Amino acid sequence: MAGLQSTSVKKAYPMADKLEELPFVEQMNTNETIFSHYLNLPSPG
Repeated sequence: MAGLQSTSVKKAYPMADKLEELPFVEQMNTNETIFSHYLNLPSPG
């Protein structure tokens, strides 16, 4: 499920892909927090 959510976020926010380069993103709680932050942002365009 996390993989599907990650793909959806990447499609909507390409910059989210760079977040995976950060080591703490491997932690599920931090991962969900980042995705929630991006999902709460206005749609790009």
